[in-house]
Amino acid sequence: MGMFYSVYCKKCGYRNYLNHGHGFLYGETYSKAMNDGKEGKLGEEIKNFLLMNPEGIIDVEFRIAQCQKCGEYASVKALNMYVPDETTPKCNKKIVFPDEIGYYYKLYKEFPHKCKKCNGIMKLVPKINDYNLKCPNCGDVILECRDEMSWS
Repeated sequence: MGMFYSVYCKKCGYRNYLNHGHGFLYGETYSKAMNDGKEGKLGEEIKNFLLMNPEGIIDVEFRIAQCQKCGEYASVKALNMYVPDETTPKCNKKIVFPDEIGYYYKLYKEFPHKCKKCNGIMKLVPKINDYNLKCPNCGDVILECRDEMSWS
């Protein structure tokens, strides 16, 4: 399931709209991303990872990231790289769903996202509801974070 959030700072008026998760087209998105990764369309790092780890996968869920330099928020495909752990079933699945990633796979490497505003490094926000979002403009805690819409 995916969520669409609206964040707003009452102090300075900063506003942003952010996506988290994925809807019913996850399977199509996952297959396309895996093919794009193998062809190098997602960068050499993912291409080399998938070449060296044939059972490896990438996380294609939309996540919220925050720039470590300017503080800006953005919705990004996680693109973190995972390898199977010892509990992963050997069944040659074509699609690995998000709930299976944390259960059967271990993190190999986080994908290095770049901020479109300042080119700084972005880090994924763990969970928006458990995270005190700070306004990138004034530094105040963003008090309003609403679930505007969810989709499945």
